[in-house]
Amino acid sequence: MLVLDFDKNDVLNQLLALEISEYMETFIDNMDNNLPPFFAFAKDIKNKDVYILRQR
Repeated sequence: MLVLDFDKNDVLNQLLALEISEYMETFIDNMDNNLPPFFAFAKDIKNKDVYILRQR
């Protein structure tokens, strides 16, 4: 997020603003199946494609 000149509040705001239409796929950690899945989102922020992974 440094490239976007974001601080932690900007990051939090972007995470809270994620929409279902930006959802791409779910990843299961193949190294540890006990970990919760990761949800992948793609979003355009400041004319840059940003890939966001969120764990439950």
